[in-house]
Amino acid sequence: MKIYISCDIEGTCGCTDWHETEMGNAEYDRQVAEMQAEVAAACRGAIAGGATEIYVKDSHDDARNIWFTDLPEEAHLIRGWLGSPDSMVAGIDESFDGCIFIGYHAPGGENGSPLAHTMSYSRLFWMKLNDRILSEFDMHALACAYYGVPCLFLSGDEAICERSKEMVAGLVTVPTKRCIAGATINEHPALVQKRIEEGVCAALKAKAARLPVRPEELKLEISFKSHEKATKAGWYPGAELVEPHVVRYYAKDYRDLLIGLMFMRSV
Repeated sequence: MKIYISCDIEGTCGCTDWHETEMGNAEYDRQVAEMQAEVAAACRGAIAGGATEIYVKDSHDDARNIWFTDLPEEAHLIRGWLGSPDSMVAGIDESFDGCIFIGYHAPGGENGSPLAHTMSYSRLFWMKLNDRILSEFDMHALACAYYGVPCLFLSGDEAICERSKEMVAGLVTVPTKRCIAGATINEHPALVQKRIEEGVCAALKAKAARLPVRPEELKLEISFKSHEKATKAGWYPGAELVEPHVVRYYAKDYRDLLIGLMFMRSV
């Protein structure tokens, strides 16, 4: 069984402040160790569930956070960005049997985490797909579905776990923390890591998750923090500046949406 793991840091146990997510800060060293430990737990669970080949995509910031420490020999680690519109699941294709998401978080435009954002905290307020707030999980679950790969497991803050079950029926989730305003309420990381390992194993054995329903119409809206960047994004072919900070784009298919998003959000 060939499994893909996409990992982020903002949804890991304990992560509460942006300083903990930025390389070079003292708090980062502690938090990236937890990210590493949760990914290692997911790998152990995947092997116990029948995985024989694992690809781990480091998907936080510059994508050079975790290393092979505590990862099994079955794991291939993708560091850095591949320049693909598939972004946080870049490298996935039809050969994979399932995708696992570790350390994911509430989206921009909702209040489920002190670190709530979608793709860029500094550039974007929120993104919407067909008038529904789009999370990084939503975005990449649909990218997996484009290749026919089911999303089997998700860990992250309580808010992303709850809303993601609406996107993927049968998804196994493990909350890493509960968030209120600027605070997080956390259990001991060892307990969280154990639940991730057990949850991934159960998810792979059950294989109960189904592909998300892909909508026929694909209306993407992006709310930029800067009017200048929104104006620039509005020049993307087919895009329209509909409000001072909001760009709208109707995509031909989901691949077209991801390509448009890749260019518009990077202006």
